[in-house]
Amino acid sequence: MKIGIVGLGYVGLPLALQFARSGIMVLGFDIDPAKVKKLNRGESYIKHISAIAIGEQLQPGRFAATTDFSRIQEVQAVIICVPTPLTKNREPDISYILDTGRAIAPHLAKGALVVLESTTYPGTTDEDLRGVLEKNSRLIAGVDFHLAFSPEREDPGNPNHSIADVPKLVGGFTPACLARAVELYSHAVKTVVPVSSCRVAEAAKLLENIFRSVNIALVNELKVVYAAMGIDIWEVINAAKTKPFGFMPFYPGPGFGGHCIPIDPFYLTWKAREFDISTQFIELAGLINASMPRWVVERVALALDRLGKRGLSGAHVLVLGVALMVGLRLLVNTTQVGRQMRAVASDREAAEMLGINVTFIIAATFFLGSALAGVAGVMSGLLFNQVTNTIGFIAGLKAFTAAVVGGIGSLPGAMLGGLLLGIAESFITGYVSSTYTNLFVFALLIAVMLVRPRGLLGRAQLQKV
Repeated sequence: MKIGIVGLGYVGLPLALQFARSGIMVLGFDIDPAKVKKLNRGESYIKHISAIAIGEQLQPGRFAATTDFSRIQEVQAVIICVPTPLTKNREPDISYILDTGRAIAPHLAKGALVVLESTTYPGTTDEDLRGVLEKNSRLIAGVDFHLAFSPEREDPGNPNHSIADVPKLVGGFTPACLARAVELYSHAVKTVVPVSSCRVAEAAKLLENIFRSVNIALVNELKVVYAAMGIDIWEVINAAKTKPFGFMPFYPGPGFGGHCIPIDPFYLTWKAREFDISTQFIELAGLINASMPRWVVERVALALDRLGKRGLSGAHVLVLGVALMVGLRLLVNTTQVGRQMRAVASDREAAEMLGINVTFIIAATFFLGSALAGVAGVMSGLLFNQVTNTIGFIAGLKAFTAAVVGGIGSLPGAMLGGLLLGIAESFITGYVSSTYTNLFVFALLIAVMLVRPRGLLGRAQLQKV
């Protein structure tokens, strides 16, 4: 059996690899040539999916990727895993689904199965997608080809929830479509849960994400209330979750992000208007969650004003944990706070975003260590009357050690290291050459400080925070 998976992103690629591991031949389709080339070279562009995992399925020939949609004719089933974002007017955008349907329809063979996994409003599969497929293939769903919906339940980066272990909902356009879809997923998933229709499966997926959205909104609102009362919301939640029944913990945050929570609930609110129904609870939850970044910014501004008497003006704020989940680089739909937000690549960059001038700290520590070394050199030179003029090695060693020790932020360590090295230097170089060496170091450090003029206040600010 050979299947095709359209859309090799964070949903489609793991699903393709799972089917391949189960012994199914998988042909992945994507419109991005760069992704296809990487996959066919055994490389990964998703952090939590290793190149090894791709190579293990690529080498035996169980997986390959292509941009050629005419190859749809080679497969017996097609699974669609494409994005379903919102428009700028916050209305559903199912253009990726429809464009995919138009691309695969002319090459769809009789008897083939088409499954949609993208989260969407009820009716997308059996109305919108079916219409596009039938129009462009001249085949009839439920007669000439099978059609089904099976919502993705991907939990990126979570090692405790593999695709094989998470129960798979499946709804078919007809009973025969359902049976065919259940048979397909049974190859790769341990538990397949059939439901009566595509619309039930579509609605179930929305319920899963709306449930999370409204509960996150509830605890976010309680966070604001309890903060005003001087009560720790985290302690409250930890206390409440000791109840073994009737309670499920949700946790507050500075906003919401990802592919699901900021988007999926509003697919239902839009569809509900077709039936003249207002989903006030869902929309209120969205408003509360969307207001959290502003609340966080106000709290940060207040804290800065109390600690540094400066407010947010000109402040450098480091935001840790911007990605969707731990260990991921996904920033999809993540609420952006402030005028500028970017990922930091190292502790040094993080420190500098907080206003801590790392270069200056290293240079200043280097200077202090070298100055003490110079004093020790003069004193020990006078005491021991060492007048040898071998400058290079020990002076260089002293500079290197002082910089390294200073670089890890230990000022006493740098001073002690400089003192000891100064004594050692004096035995070899003498007090004259030691003095010249330290004068040179002093001039060099002055130049560095002129380039990076901010002082050591950053460290004091960090200690206050």
